[in-house]
Formats: sequence, structure tokens, C-alpha cells
Amino acid sequence: MKKFATMFFFVIMSVIIGVTASAASPAAGCSIRTTKNIETQVGVIPQDSRLSVVDESAGGFIADYNGNVVEISFDDCLINVKDFIPSIDCWLDMAQPQNMFSMADEQIPGLTDRQFYHNPGSADGSEAWLRYEACVKLKSAQQEFLADGYSIIIYDAYRPFTCTKEFQAAYRAYLNTKSFAFKKQWFGSLGESWFLAQKASSHNYGVAVDMGLKRVSDGYVLPMPSAIHTLDIRSAFVSWGSVTNSEAADNARYMKSVMEGSGFTYLKSEWWHFQDNSIVRNSVIDIPN
Repeated sequence: MKKFATMFFFVIMSVIIGVTASAASPAAGCSIRTTKNIETQVGVIPQDSRLSVVDESAGGFIADYNGNVVEISFDDCLINVKDFIPSIDCWLDMAQPQNMFSMADEQIPGLTDRQFYHNPGSADGSEAWLRYEACVKLKSAQQEFLADGYSIIIYDAYRPFTCTKEFQAAYRAYLNTKSFAFKKQWFGSLGESWFLAQKASSHNYGVAVDMGLKRVSDGYVLPMPSAIHTLDIRSAFVSWGSVTNSEAADNARYMKSVMEGSGFTYLKSEWWHFQDNSIVRNSVIDIPN
């Protein structure tokens, strides 16, 4: 009986592939990555396996894994943003030999110009990963930006937990060399904890993006209150009123308005950071980028 049920499952799924792959789900054809080992009818699919989406089921994907049709819960995978929203630009700062992390116009030893991501797709901008629910909201935001003549640039999305821990260690070591007065000046009333995740980051759950905007007509990157990944008060929402470039503050407010309207929450200390707080966060994800 069990053998018959398994055969019946594959027959039904084969019909789904043949009839609806053209189909129904906006994610059809997109690449997904498993975030843990998953038991399926064809055996265990290892963590960090890549599959191609065929369609959606209730709460998950129907996907092709090495010629087999399997069901994968949205909770157990990430989707490639570039597949799902091809118009978005990806330039993952942490995948580059030179990155833009700084504080008080100083480089941060062990953090600035350190390459954290090594997958070819991370380096060349062909992939960035998010939970599907967040990616759907990001697509809605992108459509609104495009209607206004702008497009999202993603500087970071899913971030492995190992990278966050390495980031924290390097930044703490740097801050340990600084005086109380220095920290007070450059963190302001927000304090150190706003600029340094104390445990896991929302990036480690695949629910957050770091982003900017460009003008579609000529590729011009819109100015913002600070350079991306400036880890001090100049990046904080509360300081926009003191930004001398009013265009930069207006751009940040505009981006925030569209992202909040699409279901994201902004991080008070970083004009570039938005996260989907509606997604249940289970275990942190630690597959390499």
C-alpha cells in the first residue's frame, strides 16, 4: 500500500509539472536553497541543496530535485532574489575584496576590505537570497520604485550566521580601542547596541535587505545620508534632520516610505536596512554565501 501511495504521488506530481509549469506560481523556474536537511519521498535532501521551483503548494514550493519532484516548505528554503526580481541590481558588499564598512571616517581593521562571501554568484551579482515571503514584498516595492523611475540596489540580503559572528568580533575589537567620549560622539543617543547586533542579525534569518536606489534612465545612484555601511550616527534615521544635503534625506525618506508601504520595517540606526518582521524566525541559517 505504501509503495502504491508513493507511485501515486509521483504520478500526480508529474502531471503538475507537465500541466502547470508554464504556470501558476510567479516563482516558477527560480532557484531555491534548502536551509536544513529535509526528509522527502525521495530521501533526505541535504542542507544547501539547490532546486528549481515548478509551482507552489499550500505553504511551500513544488520543486525539481535532480529530476525528482518534491515539496519544500517556505520555512526551509531561501529563494534567489535575482531570479524572482530580475530588474533588481545586486552588489553584495560583503562579497567584494574591497567593501565600504567604516566608522568616523576610519577603516575598521578586520572588517573593512575583508571578503566574507566567496560563492561566484555572490561576487558577480547573479544571486542574493531571501525568505520567499520577504521576496514577494520586495517585488511589490520594486514595482513601485520602477513606476517612479527608480530601481533597488541590494547590498546585502541573507547573511550566514558565521559571518555575523566574525563581523561582531572584528567590530568589538575595534571599539575596545576607543574611548567613551569617541563612542558618545559617534553613536549619539542611540548607543553602541544599535550599530552592532548583540546576537543574531535579522539577515541571518533571510528576512532583511540592505539597499539603495538608482535612477533607471541613467544608472545614477541616489545620494543618501551617509555612505552605505557607515556604522555611526550619520546613518541613523534620527540624524536625517541634521544632514546638510536635503536631497539625501529626502531620498532616504522616500525609500523608507515605499518599503514600509510594502510591509517592511526600517532599522532606526541604518537608512539602508529593512526587514520583514511578519516572518516567524526559527533557527538562524548558516549556509555559505
